[in-house]
Amino acid sequence: YDIKIIDAKGDTSLNSKIHNVDAKGEKLYFLIDQEKITINGRDSYLITNNIKMHSDENITVNNLTGNFNLFGDNSSIETDNIIVKGKKIDGNFIPGSITNEISVLNVEDKKIAYVKSNDTEMFANKINYNKETSIIELEDNVKIIDKGETVTGDIGTINTNTNSYKIKSKVSKRVKVIISDNNE
Repeated sequence: YDIKIIDAKGDTSLNSKIHNVDAKGEKLYFLIDQEKITINGRDSYLITNNIKMHSDENITVNNLTGNFNLFGDNSSIETDNIIVKGKKIDGNFIPGSITNEISVLNVEDKKIAYVKSNDTEMFANKINYNKETSIIELEDNVKIIDKGETVTGDIGTINTNTNSYKIKSKVSKRVKVIISDNNE
């Protein structure tokens, strides 16, 4: 038999070595030929290749287009070189990429969104990344921690090619910089 659709409700789990998928949730819907999977429910997760996704509400991934969406409390993505946390996470993987390299990433959280890439930690209510421009934009409650420096402000821009960043402030016109030497 050729299974085309998996539609399961309740305490569901899927472990497919052929499709390299390990998933669990209260509801799972998998269109096998279209390589599109949706998982809903508290403590839902999807693990495939070198990526782990978690959410308490919704995870949707289309492997053919590279699109992914996570929504809900405790939503996160983790790969070998990035950690992303926020209430709303969406973006694209480079289609056909063996390592699931992210080309576009948008993260939002009214409390605070978080992205850690290499040694840089970024906090803001909104974080957007575009691989084509090599720019990460951060908006509202911005905090960047990089190599012993902590910089805060309202708007931040990081250029991943030059590893440089700018911080601006809207209202107070103040930017706070803390430089610590951990070798004391």
